[in-house]
Amino acid sequence: MLLLLMIFALADAQTFLLFGSIGLIEQSSKLGSPAIMVAIGLSYVVGFVGLYRLEVWGAIFNVVVSVVALVLVLLFRVVGKDELQIFLAVLAVVHILVATPVIVAALRGKDLPGLSPALRSALATVVIVGVMLASAVSFARGSHW
Repeated sequence: MLLLLMIFALADAQTFLLFGSIGLIEQSSKLGSPAIMVAIGLSYVVGFVGLYRLEVWGAIFNVVVSVVALVLVLLFRVVGKDELQIFLAVLAVVHILVATPVIVAALRGKDLPGLSPALRSALATVVIVGVMLASAVSFARGSHW
């Protein structure tokens, strides 16, 4: 789970830094508030450092950053494009959903219950097929970036 949280932290950091940097370079209002997106991306890097040092605060920090990012993206529309807004909101929600059980287990001093290998394999297949279907639908609608 630690590796998964670290992957989420880096992926979210790179995503927010990428779109924030593009907005800063293009100086376009199409991407909303790029400086806020860069700040969110750098915050995820701080949380990653905590995870790298095997500290619980890194996971907690990233959940807080995800909640703040979700609020900013949905309520304050720091992102100009609707498709990008939905994408970033989904990233934040997934990060929160994955990290919360880990934080609760760590604070309680208990191990997370594990899934059977067969169930893990089935879930991985479902996720991969889901991503493929979402990509196909997005492409068919013509809403690719």
